[in-house]
Amino acid sequence: MALSWLGRRGSGGNRVVTQEAPPAHHNSTSTPPPPPSLRDPGRRFTIVTTASLPWMTGTSVNPLLRAAYLAHRGDRCRVTLVVPWLAPCDQKLVHPNAIFDNPEQQRAHIRQWLMGRVDFEPTFDIHFYPGRYAIDKGSIVPVGDVTECVPEEEADVAVLEEPEHLTWFHHGVRWSDKFRHVVGIIHTNYLEYARREQNGERKEALLRNVNHAVARMHCHKIIKLSDAVQDFARSVTVNVHGVSPHFIEVGRKVAQAAEERGRHGLASGGGTTAGGGAGSS
Repeated sequence: MALSWLGRRGSGGNRVVTQEAPPAHHNSTSTPPPPPSLRDPGRRFTIVTTASLPWMTGTSVNPLLRAAYLAHRGDRCRVTLVVPWLAPCDQKLVHPNAIFDNPEQQRAHIRQWLMGRVDFEPTFDIHFYPGRYAIDKGSIVPVGDVTECVPEEEADVAVLEEPEHLTWFHHGVRWSDKFRHVVGIIHTNYLEYARREQNGERKEALLRNVNHAVARMHCHKIIKLSDAVQDFARSVTVNVHGVSPHFIEVGRKVAQAAEERGRHGLASGGGTTAGGGAGSS
């Protein structure tokens, strides 16, 4: 994840971007300590998302990989991925080919899938919060206060994947009150779904205001993956998903093969271009 875009807390509780210019000099003889940075060793990241494997959707796969690579940075940060746990009756609606009796079985499935896609041993934790599948919305909604799944001593940095989705029915403490810094990552254009329903224009307008309000209430910073989604306060548009090293390696091999074919073509056809060749007149 591009940590420079996630922001940090400045003096007095104000939020600044980590790429901001250095602070002005003070008249005091002592140098004030720098504000905490998300790059500081020992930070605790809690990534909360709205879906989980074996449901192969973006909000289950991308946060999982984000947690794995963030924990692999090597600066002693701790990472926890928090995903929904569904009752078996809901699991049959979402992933009917894989039903789990308990969260431990699903956790093992998630780690097994991940080990086939990264070349290192994942070191992050996986926790579950109770959820249910809303058929009318085609998505999973939290049941209860998800912030209670995170102990107070671990409430440092929260990354809310789909913060509007996570807080539509939230009735507990504000995420921004419990955590020192909260980043929301916008994945889905929910306005488009609302627009397709009956009385779509009214629903779209209502949902736009609700999304804006809950995101502003619970997040210090919003990252939009695309400008196709609605506007949010304190937002930037950045693709923070990154590219897997496996894709880069595939591209490198394709480039090398093309280069070798080019050299072979020059070597085999080098004597036929100059002078016209045997049949020229």
